Amino acid sequence: MRRTQQVAAVLRKELAPLVDEILGQQFGIVTLVDVIIQPDLKEAKVYISCLDKSVGKPVLKVLEKRAKGLQHVLGKRMRMKFTPKLTFLLDRSLENVIKVEELLDVVGKDIKDGEN
Repeated sequence: MRRTQQVAAVLRKELAPLVDEILGQQFGIVTLVDVIIQPDLKEAKVYISCLDKSVGKPVLKVLEKRAKGLQHVLGKRMRMKFTPKLTFLLDRSLENVIKVEELLDVVGKDIKDGEN
């Protein structure tokens, strides 16, 4: 488990500036949030967050087109038997937190209304 976490951390460190370079300023602020790698180290899910939610799909398209090139660059920089296959996904954790908070507010109001 520790090995996968170490590889994920190195991938995140190496990928962040590459993603910034590829995307430039055309999509606004895009952040590499997390990298989750499979235990066999052959696949990695790269989670991206966009400040402007409307550019999420175009950002993913650009990154998916460049994935093999990124894998090639990573393969040269990292000393691994296999370079993980990169899959880019939108990070939805902030949206999920907001939804949960909204639901808790609704439940809290229902409970207060029931007490009165």
